[in-house]
Amino acid sequence: MNKLKMTVNDIRIKKADEGDIPGIMSLINPRWAPYKPEGYFYWILFGSAVPAVAMCAYHGKDIIGMFMLHKRTLSNGASCGIASHLVIDDKWRGKGYFSMLGHKASEYFGDMDMLCSMPNVPGKAALERNFGYKTPGRISTLVLKTAGEFDLYGSECEPVSNNTIFGKSAGSEKGTVMFEHGHEYRLWRYAMHELYDFSIVNAASGEYAVIKLFIDPASGIKYGDIADLECPLEDEERLERLIAAACGHLRDKGADNITVWASPGGQLDIVARKLGFTDDGQSHFFCLKILNSRYKGLYDIGRWHLVQSDVIR
Repeated sequence: MNKLKMTVNDIRIKKADEGDIPGIMSLINPRWAPYKPEGYFYWILFGSAVPAVAMCAYHGKDIIGMFMLHKRTLSNGASCGIASHLVIDDKWRGKGYFSMLGHKASEYFGDMDMLCSMPNVPGKAALERNFGYKTPGRISTLVLKTAGEFDLYGSECEPVSNNTIFGKSAGSEKGTVMFEHGHEYRLWRYAMHELYDFSIVNAASGEYAVIKLFIDPASGIKYGDIADLECPLEDEERLERLIAAACGHLRDKGADNITVWASPGGQLDIVARKLGFTDDGQSHFFCLKILNSRYKGLYDIGRWHLVQSDVIR
């Protein structure tokens, strides 16, 4: 069977190319804010620093569904496909087309050890029902709402650009895994992003965090996100100083609330709560399907260190 396209009951399923971007925009933008211009979809698919594919379902000239996959490498060497931008038009749900899209996307690379996604409630149910994903748990969004001063600890903050130098990874906590975030990946993820401007907070002792501002279109609240951080997680003092410095710089930029992702019970979760972060009631599900039994132990969410920017969007 052709890995790039197929036709079933007048529904044509094909691998997305640049000519599909206008149709993808018509599918995605009415459903998810903020509005994403043409350049965003070129960036995420055709300019990606890691292998990427999107399968689209056409009815006539209209795209009625999409399933996107990025192939990433974990710190233990395993390959993992991250599924995102999962959508099927309401009119076409329950007819098996979403399942076809997902299977075609997953088959495209052919050599992955596992698949994962960080969806909302409907996405979680669809992944479990159609593809046999399991849901080891949730990733908590912690928020700091209280005003206050933070010691910057001699750190410096500057916009991320093509000239930014990202230091080497400090690795994850012992016994845990994380997605590799090499220099080229981070340049693509932050310097070249089509929607957001990111800044890097460089600590005097070498660790760093990547931050951004986001204004909630519904509430008008200005959120400061700690999207990424590079610090030995077992070094509680350095981790606490890095998060505090990131908070201080975000406050200086006018953030009303500050958010960070944390796996429940992990070192980042412990340190963030010590600084005053609390659960905001929101979380992402972490859905996973192990294809290589060698890695079945990763169904334990406690073995993962995940950050906000692991969701590619």
